[in-house]
Amino acid sequence: MRWRLLAALVLMIALGAAGVGRAQVPIYFNVIHCDPHFASEADWGALEDLVSAADARGIALTIQFNPAWSGVISSDASRAGDILGWVADGHEIGGHHHVLSHPGAWDGYSNQPAAVNAPGYLGSMQDWLAALTALLPSSAEILTVSSKDFDFPAGVDFQTGGSGSTPSPSDAASVPTLKSLNGAPVWQIDHAALIAGGVWQTTQMKAVFNATAADQVFGVAFHPHDYYTGNHENVDEWFDFLVGVDPDQSHSQTAGAILEAHRQALQATVPGASMGVLAVTSLLLLCAALRALR
Repeated sequence: MRWRLLAALVLMIALGAAGVGRAQVPIYFNVIHCDPHFASEADWGALEDLVSAADARGIALTIQFNPAWSGVISSDASRAGDILGWVADGHEIGGHHHVLSHPGAWDGYSNQPAAVNAPGYLGSMQDWLAALTALLPSSAEILTVSSKDFDFPAGVDFQTGGSGSTPSPSDAASVPTLKSLNGAPVWQIDHAALIAGGVWQTTQMKAVFNATAADQVFGVAFHPHDYYTGNHENVDEWFDFLVGVDPDQSHSQTAGAILEAHRQALQATVPGASMGVLAVTSLLLLCAALRALR
């Protein structure tokens, strides 16, 4: 995680200092939504396969769990260690929430008053965050949460997906946006669905990726159940496309690392700073990144 954050920070500040684009390859991230109604042994196995496929190509994943995955994770004592191993390998852990009105399945948590008397109500979004924290290893920090604004848990700094539905490939390119949720600043970035309504959008996603502007970040989301045994073709095609356009995966980051790098870059870039100051800042950050990689 640390080296990906440093790499993202160096890229953002260096590109901002130089005033240039990203050499035709945007910074990008891949989010795995672990849905509440898909939390079986088959889904855990598909998630393991997804991580292995990403590792084989050097692609970073932002894996967002739901509290409903507690049973499948706790059913095998080795799975907590697996999660920590994924983080050590450069992936990132987050949370994925389904609101009361979600067409697939509500996960039982909500800050909406109407939810309290709804069948299956389990608690508020702070209860959701506590349940998510409890199912993960204690050192696995929850950096991002995919949830609507009205159901966003307090105490999380970064949001993926925003407040609206983002199934269209055109939603994949965006810029980090600062908003106030629960009276606190939260940085948000969008992503789009690689498969929506049962239809794979891989071809359209490639076109949007290639057209992403220099000041944008590209994000795509899919699920473990999209990678069940015998159904690897479409995700593998997407991963192989990323390897083709970014062979060394230098622009592959996690969502949390991108947002933290953006926040730190803004803090480092003071108003009126000269180009020379920004260049020196970038050089210092690069040196720090190189030291962290040793």
